[in-house]
Amino acid sequence: MASLPMTVGDLTSIGLANPAAGAEVVYVPATGTRIKIRAMQFVFTTAVAVANRYVWYKLTATPYDTGLLVHPTAQTASLVWTYSLIPGFKSTPYAVGLYAIMPWDPDIQFDPSHRLHIGAVSMQAADQISDITLYIEQWIDD
Repeated sequence: MASLPMTVGDLTSIGLANPAAGAEVVYVPATGTRIKIRAMQFVFTTAVAVANRYVWYKLTATPYDTGLLVHPTAQTASLVWTYSLIPGFKSTPYAVGLYAIMPWDPDIQFDPSHRLHIGAVSMQAADQISDITLYIEQWIDD
């Protein structure tokens, strides 16, 4: 993969489509682009089924998993939490009320061979990830 130029890329936000209930999110950068995800926010709504869910994100570079982070705070049944991936926040993830912070390295470079997955351990069929917004810096390849 070519390294990113020393210039500032286009800064933009991308709203992702909500996946089906019980399904994880998979984000793939557009063909011909390279990006850095500068921040991200999404909502995780748990169904009435009794279970402790632990939200995670995973980075993959075909065909390998290159990183995984599981939030240590369980989200129980019938709750709506907002999760944020904060750039430069490198300490332990934490939760306050119905808001959870997860660390994120803003210098991770993505191209179309990379994937960002978001899901939950013990995710139930009616649980829903929604309102997904990525804030990215993007370069268009020549």
